Amino acid sequence: MTVLNGLPATACVSTAPRIRKPSYRERLKGQLYHQTLEGAMKDAIGQEDPRDRVLAALESAFETAETDLYLDHLPAWWAQRREHLALLRRTIEHDSFFTPGAVIRAIEAEFTGEWNGFNVRGKIDRADETPTASP
Repeated sequence: MTVLNGLPATACVSTAPRIRKPSYRERLKGQLYHQTLEGAMKDAIGQEDPRDRVLAALESAFETAETDLYLDHLPAWWAQRREHLALLRRTIEHDSFFTPGAVIRAIEAEFTGEWNGFNVRGKIDRADETPTASP
């Protein structure tokens, strides 16, 4: 474990057995989806039933992300973008994306702590407050 301490995640992935490093295309798609969802959720923080707000902001957030990542300059991008937007829309519309009654409390929230004696830090993509279960 001491070998892994202090190495960037990509170094760990590239040296771990049977774990392949994601391709540039896969990483770019991940960045597009992540940045789009982050942008679409910003105005939904603290709102009840955030799904409608996130869906309403999706197109604008996608446009911002594709511009930031220079995807709109790629050949044939306009043929692919519709598929990416449709996938993101279906993901947000799926019942499992938001728990009923959930309220987004934070996005990209940093944390620090200790786990099994190790100091850890990171970011949580989204933190939701959900209704408590009935006894």
